[in-house]
Amino acid sequence: LKQAEERVVTIAPDQSCEICGALVMKERFYAFACTHACHEACLRALLLPTLKPERKDRLFKLEEMRVLHQAAAAGSAPAGGLPSTSLEDVEDELDGILADDCPLCGQLMIDTITRPFIDPE
Repeated sequence: LKQAEERVVTIAPDQSCEICGALVMKERFYAFACTHACHEACLRALLLPTLKPERKDRLFKLEEMRVLHQAAAAGSAPAGGLPSTSLEDVEDELDGILADDCPLCGQLMIDTITRPFIDPE
């Protein structure tokens, strides 16, 4: 785990998002050890249909907590107060869900290789 945390991936200034093709540095993004890079929103849209219901619910809850933390940081205190989970812990768990593995050459791609390109329904 310590080695994984110390890993460095270099991204070129003109690197494109592997999903949408726009410059990756224009918004929040994830870079993988394989050198693929994706915007957070693009990655979320790609992964959401593949997540199990419990994991999907947890993702939504974490995103809600992040919004509450961001609102508090901007000066508008949330009505119910801040979540008990720190923003750092929320971000770490979100990273674990969204960037666990590269969706283009990791386990997700292997798991979906037998699925048809067009849904027969």
